[in-house]
Amino acid sequence: EDGVFSWYDAPGALTASGEIFDSNAMTAAHKTLPFNTVVQASCNGRSVTVRINDRGPFVAGRILDVTPAAGRELAEDGVFSWYDAPAGAITASGEPFDPNAMTAAHKTLPFGTVVQASCNGRSISVRINDRGPFSAGRILDVTPAGGRELGIIDSGLCQGHI
Repeated sequence: EDGVFSWYDAPGALTASGEIFDSNAMTAAHKTLPFNTVVQASCNGRSVTVRINDRGPFVAGRILDVTPAAGRELAEDGVFSWYDAPAGAITASGEPFDPNAMTAAHKTLPFGTVVQASCNGRSISVRINDRGPFSAGRILDVTPAGGRELGIIDSGLCQGHI
């Protein structure tokens, strides 16, 4: 099943399966899978095995809510930058570059993947449609539109989290 993951935290609360929620457990919530089903969740080029013990997510478009511990296994931290190209230049996905679109370049994530990119206390959703960044230590290149939203146009870089 393909879709968007999110993480949730409810320390001490009772899950739908009757267990006490544990933020450090490798568990997840799914709308329909039977309790105790073990699934491999893959995101950002990483995978984690989780056991279904709760119901959710209850946000449209999301398919799985994982605990903070599982979420940390799927996350990626590093330096973001922004890049520009002539409007209409062709990205690695074959799509024309649009400096006003909320898109980004990543080295390995599949084209079309939507990630939540956070830095400088700001967070944006961007769709991967290009390859890069090609500077050492960088993990995400956003368009000028993304750079403006993240507040990195002047500095050029930020320490970020996807």
